[in-house]
Parts: sequence; C-alpha cells; structure tokens
Amino acid sequence: MICTAVGNHYQSPCRFKLSEGECKLSLLHGFVHIYHIHRLLLTKKTIVFKRLGPVDKRLTLDDVKPLIVEQIKTGLISQARFMDDSYRELGHAGKATLESSLGTDTMLNIEVHEGSPNFQGVKSGAKVRGLFVNQVVFTMAVALSGPWYCGGLRSRGSGFIFPR
Repeated sequence: MICTAVGNHYQSPCRFKLSEGECKLSLLHGFVHIYHIHRLLLTKKTIVFKRLGPVDKRLTLDDVKPLIVEQIKTGLISQARFMDDSYRELGHAGKATLESSLGTDTMLNIEVHEGSPNFQGVKSGAKVRGLFVNQVVFTMAVALSGPWYCGGLRSRGSGFIFPR
C-alpha cells in the first residue's frame, strides 16, 4: 500500500525487497558454519577513517578485521534484542532470552577469511562516504536461520548474512 502510494506520487514503479522468515540462532559447540555478506558498511565516521590511516591508503583485510568482527557481534545482539519480546516485557536493560543464547565473544568464535575493504559513497550523488567491505566470508560457531543483518544501512539491504 505504501509502495503503491509512493509510485503514484512519483509516477514510476516502486521497488522493494521483503525479507521474511523465522529468525533463529543456536550456539554450536566444536564446529562452525560459513557465512557470506555481499556488502557490509563498517562506519561512516571520519575519526575511524583517520585511525586506520590516510584515506588514500589502500586498506587490507587485516586492517579492518577487528571492525568486521565487532559489527557482526553488535548486529546479532541488536537484532536479537529487537525481536525478543521478553526483552521489552522485562522493562530493564538486562539480557534478553534470545540474546543470552549467543553466549560470550569467545564462544562465537568469529573468524574473517575474505573481503575487500574500500571507501565508497553511501548513496549515489551524496558526499557522505563510508568504509565498506565487499564479499565478506566468515565463520562462526552459531547456526543462523532466517534473515539476519549486521553493520550499517541495514534498511537498504547492506549487511545481510547469507549461509554458504
């Protein structure tokens, strides 16, 4: 209905993608799953750019691995909190039921294997630039099912975690 109204207003078809499915996660003990992210926004903050080095410096995967791991962890936690009814019902900032099933950072065992970091415009025609990593391949000791996202620009489809 909203898409139809927007299309009528601008006299052009409106495109959108709907991700649906039941989001589940379970911690694995002793083995890992392989996942893939087509395009992951790590940050738009210039202070982080400066910390990594000059903007004209060619970044390597090793330069941004800690940022990738942090974005994956915070993405899983924030989505688990958002989806978990018990988190909102409790009325305090304690761990939610779904979040607590993630375990600790060491239990996640996230390892990044592939990816190509680069600076890109956030959207066409905009002056805002972001640090993106394309074609991220990583392993972690969590089995995900359903649409899970991490990183920035999630509403535009960036950071979608595909099982491989």
